[in-house]
Amino acid sequence: RKVRYVFTLPHGEVLEWVRVWGRKVAGTTDVTLRMRRSCMSQTQTVPTTVSLSTVLVEGNAGEFSETLLVNDTVNNLDCKYWMDVDFGPTTEACSATTGELAIYKIRTQNPLPDQIFWDRFIVPGAN
Repeated sequence: RKVRYVFTLPHGEVLEWVRVWGRKVAGTTDVTLRMRRSCMSQTQTVPTTVSLSTVLVEGNAGEFSETLLVNDTVNNLDCKYWMDVDFGPTTEACSATTGELAIYKIRTQNPLPDQIFWDRFIVPGAN
């Protein structure tokens, strides 16, 4: 009923958004997508967990692509980041047939500079 996908994100960069692609056809349960963060400083004994963004995919969506707006600065020292995908409540079947309810891909977006050219091209002969 639940898929948890943990992200390794670049420390100190801003996580702008997360995009999820999948399929949800007629007769399947609603899907809840949650981008979550759990932090625990060096002095805490219990982590603090928050939902950074939530989207509900309901109805007969067919193929879908959903964007979760996050805008959070990544702190890898104290925090972990993950996507929770909930396939409906526990009282009903997710889908009658395999392939009617699926997540294909999850992608994160952050504004990292180009690591090869460091955000600039050097043109021979140019000043």
